[in-house]
Amino acid sequence: MKPKRTLLLALLVWLALPASLQAQGPVGAPEDSKRERIQDLILQRLNTELGLNPTQSQQLARIMRKYQQQRLGLKRQQRELTAQLRAASTSGNDAQVQPLLQKLTATRSQLDQVNDQMFNEIRPMLTPMQQAKYLLVMDEIRQEVKAIRRPMGPGYYPPPGAGTPSQDAVRVGPPYY
Repeated sequence: MKPKRTLLLALLVWLALPASLQAQGPVGAPEDSKRERIQDLILQRLNTELGLNPTQSQQLARIMRKYQQQRLGLKRQQRELTAQLRAASTSGNDAQVQPLLQKLTATRSQLDQVNDQMFNEIRPMLTPMQQAKYLLVMDEIRQEVKAIRRPMGPGYYPPPGAGTPSQDAVRVGPPYY
């Protein structure tokens, strides 16, 4: 099972990184097909780990796709605001930083709300055990992608306490991937 998970993760990262490094293209661009493939890989992993029946699998895919564009837009906005905040914070100008902080906080809240809505739609179709597994698997996926995006190589030292499973808390609530 571990080699399967590693292969899936490697493929997920291979597909995700180029899209995250490129500017957003027009609808139907190659990045869109990569996102679709990533979504399909996530759905396959959920199907396997949760033991979904065909009806549950179709419902889950429909719900996740329903929220996909909204989530992508908010994540894109969050990345842009974070970059602006990073640049503004180096200047030391509170007047520049304050509105960016408010926008970033609002965007994060919106993303939380969308994720809550998605999970609330998913919950009724799953058993309590499947709900728990769903949250755990989505948290694993988020952690795996986060770990792969971390800079590695000569001279890299992770921050104290970072990256150890015993110190990474499982998020209770809808997943962020």
